[in-house]
Amino acid sequence: MLSLVRDQPSWGYEVRARFLERYSTVILPRDAAVYEALDRLEQAGLVEPFGEQDAGDGSRRAQRTHYRITHAGVDELHVWPRAELPDDDPAQELLVRMRSIDLSEIDLFLTLLNEYEQHVRDQLKNLPCERRGTVGSWRRELYRLRWSAELDWILWARPYLRKLKGRTPQAAPT
Repeated sequence: MLSLVRDQPSWGYEVRARFLERYSTVILPRDAAVYEALDRLEQAGLVEPFGEQDAGDGSRRAQRTHYRITHAGVDELHVWPRAELPDDDPAQELLVRMRSIDLSEIDLFLTLLNEYEQHVRDQLKNLPCERRGTVGSWRRELYRLRWSAELDWILWARPYLRKLKGRTPQAAPT
């Protein structure tokens, strides 16, 4: 969300439209989530409102609040891609970060990919042993297949990203 406001200061609806354009292959937020996120970013001092204008759509909401990034927000954008991946859904976070960085930052993304690869390998290594034919063994196989598929994706993505390194800096591809 923050990178979208940095790229083009705008009001909530425009931010939501650009969010869907950039991230819909990764995440689909509910309608109110964008406005809630903008409120949280404002409370954290990462964006600030400016230049309200008439909505012009006859709605009861007569003003559109435009947002722009603050200096603290710019600083946060430099920190966020380098932060440790969360435990709850690191793959999704990795994809969101990939869509948020420039091609000039491919080395950063390759570093994140290496860290995620280690996480996946640890998950595979630490799967519990279960007796064959039990529900536990079926669950173990499900997780083994999931982590193996993610490892395959990492092994596919790494050479692809290395090829992109030589291109002119721009938004990362889908």
